Amino acid sequence: MFNDNVYFCPYCNVKISNDICCDLCANDLKKFINTNVGETEYCDSFTAPFLYDDIIREAMLNFKFNVKKNYCESFCYFMKECDIFYCDIIICVPSFRRKSRYNTADLLAKRMSKFLNIKYERRAVKKVKETKLQHECDFKSRLLNLNDSFVANEKLIKGKDILICDDIITSGSTIDEVAKACKKVGAKNVYAIAFAVSNGSFKNFSDLHKKFEIKF
Repeated sequence: MFNDNVYFCPYCNVKISNDICCDLCANDLKKFINTNVGETEYCDSFTAPFLYDDIIREAMLNFKFNVKKNYCESFCYFMKECDIFYCDIIICVPSFRRKSRYNTADLLAKRMSKFLNIKYERRAVKKVKETKLQHECDFKSRLLNLNDSFVANEKLIKGKDILICDDIITSGSTIDEVAKACKKVGAKNVYAIAFAVSNGSFKNFSDLHKKFEIKF
């Protein structure tokens, strides 16, 4: 952010007067918004507007590691355009430790709560054991790294439809473990949304690369 009224577009870095993005990026990115991506063993459906590649990857890395917290508004602006099932509450993927200065999933969940007018329950799920960072694991290790590392609050979860909010879905193991914890205490349905998904970790992504190839 430059001052109170001037920002920089997260995707092309031109100076703008809003906290979303420049008009050119807004028009082009809207062409790539996805409606529904897939499911995991415990997560009934997950979605994200973009593939984690090119300018989307660069914007996310800046958000996570270069203290670009104001990018949250832009990310949620596009996330809310996805096909999202009705939910009773929003939760985020909790963090035990992190390299970034803040929990990016928490920031996104707070903003999505306001966009969707759904209550955010920050304490609904907690991480109870320290694990390796997911991006430091290969695909097979990711599936086991987070096994049973989350615990859900039955009073906040039981009988409800849950929306998990995260920044990136790569292997799907993180949202799957959070969803598993929610289902253990009686969640009805568990869905997930993120800003981006990896194109290398799900079989059903193989035909989506051309659709999501964002280069302008």
